[in-house]
Amino acid sequence: MTMDPMPAEHLPVASVDDAVASLAASRRRWATTPALARAALLDACREAFFGQAAAMVEIGLAQKGLAPGAPEAGEEWAFVTGTLKLFRVYADTLRQVAAADRPHVVGPWTRRDDGQVVVRVAPAELSERLAMAGGLGEVWLRPGVSLSEARTRQGETWRRLGAGDVKAPPPITALLGAGNVLMLVPGDVLHEIFLAGHVVVLKLNPVNAALLPVWQHTFAPLIDAGCLAIVTGDAHVGAHLCTHPDVDTVHMTGSHHTYGAVAPGNPRPITAELGNITPVIVVPGPWTPQELRYHAIQLGSQHGLNAAFNCLTPRLLVTSTRWPLRTTWLDELRRFFTALPRRRAYYPGATARHARFLAAHPDAERLGADRAAGTRPDDDDTLPWTLITGLPAEGAGAENELCFTEESFCAVLAEATIDAVTVPDFLQRAVTFVNTRVWGNLTITLLVHPATMRDPASARAVDDAIAQLRYGNVCVNTWGSFAYVTPSLPWGAYPGNTAGDIQSGVGFVHNVLDLPDPDKSVLRAPFSVGPTPPLNLLWPKTARVLQEVTRLEHRGSVAGVVRVISALLGR
Repeated sequence: MTMDPMPAEHLPVASVDDAVASLAASRRRWATTPALARAALLDACREAFFGQAAAMVEIGLAQKGLAPGAPEAGEEWAFVTGTLKLFRVYADTLRQVAAADRPHVVGPWTRRDDGQVVVRVAPAELSERLAMAGGLGEVWLRPGVSLSEARTRQGETWRRLGAGDVKAPPPITALLGAGNVLMLVPGDVLHEIFLAGHVVVLKLNPVNAALLPVWQHTFAPLIDAGCLAIVTGDAHVGAHLCTHPDVDTVHMTGSHHTYGAVAPGNPRPITAELGNITPVIVVPGPWTPQELRYHAIQLGSQHGLNAAFNCLTPRLLVTSTRWPLRTTWLDELRRFFTALPRRRAYYPGATARHARFLAAHPDAERLGADRAAGTRPDDDDTLPWTLITGLPAEGAGAENELCFTEESFCAVLAEATIDAVTVPDFLQRAVTFVNTRVWGNLTITLLVHPATMRDPASARAVDDAIAQLRYGNVCVNTWGSFAYVTPSLPWGAYPGNTAGDIQSGVGFVHNVLDLPDPDKSVLRAPFSVGPTPPLNLLWPKTARVLQEVTRLEHRGSVAGVVRVISALLGR
């Protein structure tokens, strides 16, 4: 007697069961795989991924309605470059662990006056020195961790995993992949497998399900090694995976709404990165006209990156009404967004969310140029760059202001104002505002002019602000996206969130140096690094330059450097 075929709607659920069963059978074998063998698997994944790079970029451009030569097309190559770096850094770290039992930390290891340990971790290589252009990255450990304890514990997870202890098999993790940026998927996968020490069932987000063949090809070495399986499907499939009796832990990158659907009643440990209303605190200072334009381009490009569908997209400016240059800077932002082509609202729900913010602020400015030549002729699926200015950060109205309490996850940029005379007063009130009234605690930026830092009182106020900000990543004169692509900087929400008030989530990814108990990562950059910022979505050469940077990351060579320089010069 033959059995009836399984109904089509049940097939994805059956694939989850098969994936979990496969990992359960192979996870002890994976646990005994030596560090150098794991590094070789990552090398193989990296080569496979580079072979898929052009196809991946093509899929992204089609999804977003971008022409291959448009400046915005460069963002797809930037995501590829960041992913190649992730594979390389994890593989290099495994080789360091095999040779010396722990990853190398550039240092120094220091203590602040209050005893908090600070470890300098970047730049750690030539490419980071060039990219940071004089900047540096630090990890601040949680208060109470001593300097000697930090040094002793650094690398303990890598050492434990390298010992091949299989008394208890590796946990099986259900990983709900992000749907907005391609490099978030490998970032989570590599962290869970190689640093957390788990085996992983990755469920792709339906938004980027078209990338399934790319990921299957890229991760084939890990799939064959028995530490990864990939499934697709809707929310029903995700719920089945997260509650599967043989799944031990859950990790997700998405929205707090998804967390709210997965977490209640689920006894498994759940880690998550859930978005942010990313604030930018604009510290008053004597900015020149060129500097005003520079930072308008830099902030506008960061907002426009990926059509504003990023958890780290700048969404809220915090300015002083007493800053004489405030109006001029806002005008520079308007000039940039007026010239920037509107983008397709490809992420689900964006149009409805945008309408919600317009309903709350009908006087919002709607900016943006027509679609660039070579893209779809209709622009009915685009959203304008939307600017909402002059919202008081203090007072009764601030408590329920939509722009402070809800992440738009679309092209909406708001401004909150504080009426403060001095820089220390402004910073103290700005920190209180973002810590207590702005939703999320993932990443934040401070823009600080060098002249401001030459004033001792202002410099102390900036240092105090960095220490007091309850964000997992604090950037000075740069942006969370640059922190994310630096794997030695832990990435995640500020510690202390609970299921009842989850904010931006729980736990850090990356942290490849395996520093114990990170409190926050801090990335500092020069106020400016040249006539134009590192990211400029209006610069015609952007796509070609970033494509050459991708090739250079894949295979560093003198010829590759020459190609990057030629692209910069337009040759």
